[in-house]
Amino acid sequence: MKRKTFSRIHILLCGLLLTTLVTGCPPYDEFWEEESPINEGYLPNESVTANQLLDIVLRSYNNSGDAPVLITDNQCPKACYRLHVIPILETGATPRNSIDPQVTDARIVTLTHFDSEHPAESDVTELFHALNSKHTGIGTPISYIDGGEYYTLLLTTYPAAGHYQFRIVFTFSDGSTMTRDTEPLLFY
Repeated sequence: MKRKTFSRIHILLCGLLLTTLVTGCPPYDEFWEEESPINEGYLPNESVTANQLLDIVLRSYNNSGDAPVLITDNQCPKACYRLHVIPILETGATPRNSIDPQVTDARIVTLTHFDSEHPAESDVTELFHALNSKHTGIGTPISYIDGGEYYTLLLTTYPAAGHYQFRIVFTFSDGSTMTRDTEPLLFY
Protein backbone atom coordinates (compact mmCIF):
# COMPACT_ATOMS: atom_id res chain seq x y z
CA MET A 1 0.00 0.00 0.00
CA LYS A 2 2.78 2.44 0.88
CA ARG A 3 4.58 1.61 -2.36
CA LYS A 4 1.50 2.45 -4.51
CA THR A 5 1.03 5.80 -2.75
CA PHE A 6 4.69 6.70 -3.25
CA SER A 7 4.47 5.81 -6.98
CA ARG A 8 1.32 7.88 -7.48
CA ILE A 9 2.79 10.90 -5.70
CA HIS A 10 6.04 10.50 -7.63
CA ILE A 11 4.18 10.35 -10.96
CA LEU A 12 2.03 13.35 -9.98
CA LEU A 13 5.08 15.45 -9.02
CA CYS A 14 6.95 14.49 -12.19
CA GLY A 15 3.89 15.39 -14.27
CA LEU A 16 3.54 18.73 -12.49
CA LEU A 17 7.23 19.51 -13.00
CA LEU A 18 7.08 18.56 -16.69
CA THR A 19 3.95 20.66 -17.22
CA THR A 20 5.61 23.66 -15.56
CA LEU A 21 8.73 23.28 -17.68
CA VAL A 22 6.83 22.91 -20.95
CA THR A 23 4.27 25.66 -20.45
CA GLY A 24 5.79 28.02 -17.91
CA CYS A 25 9.31 28.65 -19.17
CA PRO A 26 9.86 30.98 -22.10
CA PRO A 27 12.24 29.93 -24.86
CA TYR A 28 15.87 30.88 -24.22
CA ASP A 29 15.88 33.75 -26.75
CA GLU A 30 12.68 35.27 -25.31
CA PHE A 31 14.16 35.28 -21.82
CA TRP A 32 17.31 37.10 -22.85
CA GLU A 33 15.45 39.50 -25.13
CA GLU A 34 13.83 41.12 -22.11
CA GLU A 35 17.09 41.26 -20.14
CA SER A 36 19.29 42.44 -22.99
CA PRO A 37 20.77 45.93 -22.92
CA ILE A 38 21.60 45.61 -26.64
CA ASN A 39 19.54 43.06 -28.57
CA GLU A 40 18.14 39.56 -28.23
CA GLY A 41 20.60 36.79 -27.51
CA TYR A 42 23.00 39.04 -25.60
CA LEU A 43 24.44 37.40 -22.51
CA PRO A 44 25.48 39.79 -19.71
CA ASN A 45 28.93 38.21 -19.32
CA GLU A 46 29.84 38.47 -23.03
CA SER A 47 32.36 41.10 -23.97
CA VAL A 48 31.16 43.75 -26.40
CA THR A 49 33.56 45.50 -28.78
CA ALA A 50 32.59 48.96 -30.03
CA ASN A 51 33.16 49.06 -33.77
CA GLN A 52 32.74 51.35 -36.69
CA LEU A 53 31.17 49.86 -39.80
CA LEU A 54 33.83 50.37 -42.50
CA ASP A 55 32.19 48.78 -45.52
CA ILE A 56 29.38 46.62 -46.81
CA VAL A 57 30.14 43.77 -49.21
CA LEU A 58 27.31 42.48 -51.40
CA ARG A 59 27.30 39.00 -52.94
CA SER A 60 24.58 37.80 -55.30
CA TYR A 61 23.68 34.11 -55.46
CA ASN A 62 21.58 31.85 -57.65
CA ASN A 63 19.43 29.91 -55.18
CA SER A 64 17.91 27.46 -57.69
CA GLY A 65 19.94 24.33 -56.88
CA ASP A 66 20.66 22.25 -53.80
CA ALA A 67 23.00 24.97 -52.51
CA PRO A 68 23.32 28.67 -53.41
CA VAL A 69 25.90 29.40 -56.12
CA LEU A 70 27.73 32.73 -56.38
CA ILE A 71 26.60 34.55 -59.54
CA THR A 72 29.64 35.17 -61.76
CA ASP A 73 27.93 35.81 -65.11
CA ASN A 74 25.40 38.38 -63.78
CA GLN A 75 22.46 36.11 -64.70
CA CYS A 76 19.93 34.48 -62.41
CA PRO A 77 16.44 32.98 -62.60
CA LYS A 78 14.14 35.73 -61.33
CA ALA A 79 12.55 33.41 -58.76
CA CYS A 80 15.90 32.35 -57.29
CA TYR A 81 17.75 35.54 -56.36
CA ARG A 82 19.58 35.59 -53.03
CA LEU A 83 21.65 38.49 -51.69
CA HIS A 84 24.22 38.37 -48.88
CA VAL A 85 24.92 41.69 -47.14
CA ILE A 86 28.24 41.40 -45.29
CA PRO A 87 29.20 44.17 -42.84
CA ILE A 88 32.95 44.84 -42.56
CA LEU A 89 33.91 46.14 -39.13
CA GLU A 90 36.85 48.22 -37.95
CA THR A 91 38.40 45.52 -35.72
CA GLY A 92 37.34 42.49 -37.74
CA ALA A 93 35.19 39.66 -36.48
CA THR A 94 34.98 39.58 -32.70
CA PRO A 95 32.27 37.62 -30.84
CA ARG A 96 30.05 40.64 -30.17
CA ASN A 97 30.32 44.05 -31.84
CA SER A 98 28.27 47.11 -31.00
CA ILE A 99 28.05 49.49 -33.94
CA ASP A 100 29.13 53.08 -33.34
CA PRO A 101 27.56 55.10 -34.79
CA GLN A 102 24.50 52.82 -34.76
CA VAL A 103 22.78 51.89 -38.02
CA THR A 104 19.37 53.51 -37.56
CA ASP A 105 17.93 52.35 -40.87
CA ALA A 106 18.83 49.80 -43.53
CA ARG A 107 16.99 49.78 -46.86
CA ILE A 108 17.08 48.18 -50.28
CA VAL A 109 16.44 50.44 -53.27
CA THR A 110 15.94 49.35 -56.87
CA LEU A 111 18.11 51.29 -59.32
CA THR A 112 16.04 50.07 -62.26
CA HIS A 113 12.29 49.95 -62.88
CA PHE A 114 11.14 46.87 -60.93
CA ASP A 115 7.38 46.85 -61.55
CA SER A 116 4.45 49.26 -61.77
CA GLU A 117 4.53 49.91 -58.01
CA HIS A 118 8.33 50.18 -57.76
CA PRO A 119 9.90 52.50 -60.37
CA ALA A 120 13.65 53.15 -60.43
CA GLU A 121 15.03 54.65 -57.18
CA SER A 122 12.15 53.31 -55.04
CA ASP A 123 12.37 51.38 -51.78
CA VAL A 124 11.93 47.64 -52.33
CA THR A 125 12.93 46.44 -48.84
CA GLU A 126 9.49 44.87 -48.41
CA LEU A 127 10.12 42.62 -51.45
CA PHE A 128 12.99 40.84 -49.69
CA HIS A 129 12.79 38.35 -46.83
CA ALA A 130 15.61 38.11 -44.25
CA LEU A 131 16.40 34.41 -44.08
CA ASN A 132 18.92 33.90 -41.29
CA SER A 133 19.02 36.96 -39.11
CA LYS A 134 18.16 36.63 -35.40
CA HIS A 135 17.39 40.35 -35.47
CA THR A 136 15.66 41.65 -38.55
CA GLY A 137 18.53 43.79 -39.84
CA ILE A 138 17.43 45.14 -43.18
CA GLY A 139 14.57 47.59 -42.69
CA THR A 140 15.24 48.11 -38.96
CA PRO A 141 17.95 49.60 -36.72
CA ILE A 142 21.11 47.54 -36.19
CA SER A 143 22.92 48.13 -32.90
CA TYR A 144 25.19 45.08 -32.89
CA ILE A 145 26.61 42.45 -35.21
CA ASP A 146 28.04 39.12 -34.12
CA GLY A 147 31.47 38.23 -35.51
CA GLY A 148 31.20 36.85 -39.03
CA GLU A 149 27.47 37.57 -39.25
CA TYR A 150 25.87 38.54 -42.54
CA TYR A 151 22.32 39.02 -43.75
CA THR A 152 20.80 36.61 -46.26
CA LEU A 153 17.97 38.19 -48.22
CA LEU A 154 15.65 36.38 -50.61
CA LEU A 155 13.73 38.24 -53.29
CA THR A 156 10.11 37.18 -52.73
CA THR A 157 8.38 39.16 -55.50
CA TYR A 158 9.50 38.34 -58.99
CA PRO A 159 9.75 41.00 -61.69
CA ALA A 160 9.44 40.51 -65.43
CA ALA A 161 12.55 39.12 -67.10
CA GLY A 162 15.10 41.86 -67.67
CA HIS A 163 18.03 43.80 -66.22
CA TYR A 164 17.93 44.85 -62.55
CA GLN A 165 20.22 46.40 -59.99
CA PHE A 166 19.79 47.06 -56.26
CA ARG A 167 21.37 49.40 -53.72
CA ILE A 168 21.76 48.78 -49.99
CA VAL A 169 21.52 52.01 -47.96
CA PHE A 170 22.63 52.10 -44.31
CA THR A 171 21.77 55.31 -42.42
CA PHE A 172 23.72 55.97 -39.22
CA SER A 173 22.71 57.73 -36.00
CA ASP A 174 25.03 60.65 -36.86
CA GLY A 175 23.07 61.27 -40.10
CA SER A 176 25.68 59.83 -42.48
CA THR A 177 24.88 57.07 -44.97
CA MET A 178 26.75 54.21 -46.59
CA THR A 179 25.55 52.72 -49.88
CA ARG A 180 26.67 49.78 -51.98
CA ASP A 181 25.25 48.60 -55.30
CA THR A 182 24.89 45.08 -56.60
CA GLU A 183 26.32 44.28 -60.00
CA PRO A 184 23.72 44.68 -62.77
CA LEU A 185 21.78 41.42 -63.02
CA LEU A 186 19.84 39.77 -65.82
CA PHE A 187 16.78 38.00 -64.39
CA TYR A 188 15.35 35.41 -66.74
